[in-house]
Amino acid sequence: MSSLSRLTALALVCLTAAPALADSSTPRISADRIVYNASIYTSQDGDPLRRFATAMATRGETILWVGRGDTWKSYVGPNTQVENLHGRQVLPGFVDAHEHMLSPFEPTTDLCFVPTFDANGQVVVGPDGVPVLNTDPTFDEVRTYATSCAQQRPAGAWTVFLFSRKFYLTSHGRNVRVELSVASPNNPVTGFDAFEGHGQFANDAALSAAGIGIWDANPYNGLYGRAEDGSLDGFVHEVGAQGLIFEAMATRHPDSYFAAQYTHWLDVAASVGIVSALDIPFEYRPARAAAVKSLVQHPVNLTVACMPFDEGEACPASLRATSGKLWVKTFTDGGLKGCIGWSKRGYLDSEVQCPSVYTPGYLGHSNLSREELARAYRRVKSTPNACGIYHAYGSAAAQFALDVANEEQMAGQCGTMEHWDMADPETVDGLADLGWYLVQNPGHIQLKPVIDEYLTPTEADRASPYASVIARGVKLAFGRDGFGPITPGVDSPFVWIAQAMEHWNPSERLTAEQGVIAATRESARARREAGGMLAYGQPASWIVVDRQVIGADAATLRAATVLRTVIRGQDVFTAP
Repeated sequence: MSSLSRLTALALVCLTAAPALADSSTPRISADRIVYNASIYTSQDGDPLRRFATAMATRGETILWVGRGDTWKSYVGPNTQVENLHGRQVLPGFVDAHEHMLSPFEPTTDLCFVPTFDANGQVVVGPDGVPVLNTDPTFDEVRTYATSCAQQRPAGAWTVFLFSRKFYLTSHGRNVRVELSVASPNNPVTGFDAFEGHGQFANDAALSAAGIGIWDANPYNGLYGRAEDGSLDGFVHEVGAQGLIFEAMATRHPDSYFAAQYTHWLDVAASVGIVSALDIPFEYRPARAAAVKSLVQHPVNLTVACMPFDEGEACPASLRATSGKLWVKTFTDGGLKGCIGWSKRGYLDSEVQCPSVYTPGYLGHSNLSREELARAYRRVKSTPNACGIYHAYGSAAAQFALDVANEEQMAGQCGTMEHWDMADPETVDGLADLGWYLVQNPGHIQLKPVIDEYLTPTEADRASPYASVIARGVKLAFGRDGFGPITPGVDSPFVWIAQAMEHWNPSERLTAEQGVIAATRESARARREAGGMLAYGQPASWIVVDRQVIGADAATLRAATVLRTVIRGQDVFTAP
């Protein structure tokens, strides 16, 4: 008998003696809605028996009672809606703790289409008869298509590419800025790393539109790639640099354009069971972020983080979450393929792998000095009800973020570390001592081939810690960390959980239950908001699933779909 089966059997045996999940000594008030004959997973902590229930009563936006047996009948009033779920799985609504919901470019007009070619040089056509977009073109392919796309567009129109590993490798030793400026002198050209998201390139016209000079110093929270003479080579990394390009593109659109993107994203999110999400926008500065957010009205709770482009940039009070918290984002390093992830042990062959000019034994780079990061921590400490979000990918970056946090006595302050995909075990132990949540992104597990190619086996073999993080006493939360709308069945919460269950390192795999907890209760707690579990007094936000997922395998999770999403007592999505 599985551990889950034994636990279920124990729950049934102990029904008469099990503690109630809500106070039963007071007179009942009528519920607005009751569901019964359900397989409810509550995500409550403490007594494991409290995680499983068969009925739930809600009134208004709040849960009145969750439990087992027939107690629900005492909450039935003349106007109570009572529903038999016939054994359907019910879960708390998912909380997406780390997102990038928007895009500053319009795929139908801005994207320069580079076709995918097979080994014989023929264009690859998809099942729908449409040529397949190449999201991993070489530098020469980008240069060629930059010219052809510019010829089809008016002067000044943006040309956008999606790129990945091949572009970095084939551009090594070449000046991307100069060559793409020759290829398209009158049109801004930029490319966005479609796989990692932490790399971008730009020609002279794009840099000029963003107000960037070729001899500029590195921006706050960002980094410029440089040629041997110190001038910009066209690579722009992290929000301090990428954000300036995005901001220039975003000026073409009114605030309502981005508000509509938010609304679409939230509509899709509700259909996959997400009831709350935090967005980290790259597209504009905090003041505009607040203006756009003010236009969005949606039942899915939207929190927008403050992303300062300059160190002293103000965070508007209107960006505060419904909890009252003001979330402020800081970057310490970047991604691997651009060689900006900051490693303790270095890149295997930086002279070949890295697109800009880096010396042998190159370790990567910090976007912030020690004093800049210290001031970012102090800013959060000195701002009432503020919380920090601290990005660190490489092993050195995670250690750096932890060391400075300890120096600034951040234990007990409100903050989360993000990613930590390459963090050493002793660094994770330090995070446990700090008492902060780690917000992980299961999609990063797919980076294992890149990690193997770029970093030493010492780092690669223990990359992407999940189960070991929990075992070391760190609370683990989940976020998609994607750009643009969620694709149901591809990068929805059930897929995140399945990815963590299928981790390439068996010792780091999570169970379905651990994954659900990370995507519900722990994500809500990481973001200091109510919800994420089904318990007395909690928001009545829950989902009905088409199959049992607690105790199931990864394939079952991937196939799961949401039949209904309820947010604060209101049905916001019902499957057709």
